[in-house]
Order: sequence, then structure tokens, then C-alpha cells
Amino acid sequence: MTEPKKAAYWNIAIIYLIIAGAIAYAINIIFTLFFLPFFFRLMPILFELITTNNKLFLFLTRLTVLALGVFVMWLGIKYSAKSISTLYFIDDKKRVINLATLYVTILQILSIILKISRNKITGFSILYSFIDPLIWTAIFYFLSRKYIKNTEVNKF
Repeated sequence: MTEPKKAAYWNIAIIYLIIAGAIAYAINIIFTLFFLPFFFRLMPILFELITTNNKLFLFLTRLTVLALGVFVMWLGIKYSAKSISTLYFIDDKKRVINLATLYVTILQILSIILKISRNKITGFSILYSFIDPLIWTAIFYFLSRKYIKNTEVNKF
């Protein structure tokens, strides 16, 4: 096994974010490919649920998306944290976590600005569009705190 190399904190944070994002994106694609056929078989049941109780359907849909999102984010972060800990020497995990969270926040803000400028967000959805990224950024931060570790120095 090769020794972890020393790199700037910002570099480690970006690599961490890219790996976590790529893993989460790949899992989303794979899950979608396997879930879509199952979803189409459930269409008659879902259609009945939509027509009888629209609020319940929306709540269950949002809850499902949230649960799947947290699961996919957890897998991406766990794998990414393991990867960067073998690739890089981390002596201050808080700086890496804070920088990665800052990058996520910047990406979330840019996404909101883009949606507002394209008139994709109007009315009540503006409030949701600010709260949702805050929740995802907090989840990212706390999962990162759990899985990113400082590199242990072997003392002989």
C-alpha cells in the first residue's frame, strides 16, 4: 500500500466532493434504471392514491425522495471519505470538512440563482428552494464529520 501524500486542504476537499458526488450520481442512475420498471408496475396503485388523497401521495413521495437521497449521499460520502483517507495525509479533518461544506454551499447557491434566473422558482417554492439546500448541506456536513478521519501517524 502506498503512503498517503500531503496536499493542500482545498485540494483534498475538492477531491472528496467530486468523489462523493460522482458516487451519489452513479448510484442514482443505477437505482433509477432498476426502480423504473418496478415503478411502472405500481402505476395503477399510485394513480388511485393520487386521485383519492393527493396530500398523502405528495407527502409519501417527498419522504421517499428524502430517504433515498440521504441513503445515496451516505454511500457517496462514506466511500469518498475512505478514498481520500488512503490517498491523502489529513492532519486537520475540520479544515477539509469545512472547505468541502463551503464548496457544497456555493454550488447550492449557484443552483438557486440559476433556477431563479430561469423562472423555475416562483411563489411558495422560493421558500422551499432555500430550505431544501440547507437541509442537504447540513446532512453533508454531519456525515462528513462522521466519516472523514485524520490520518494516523505511525510512531516507531
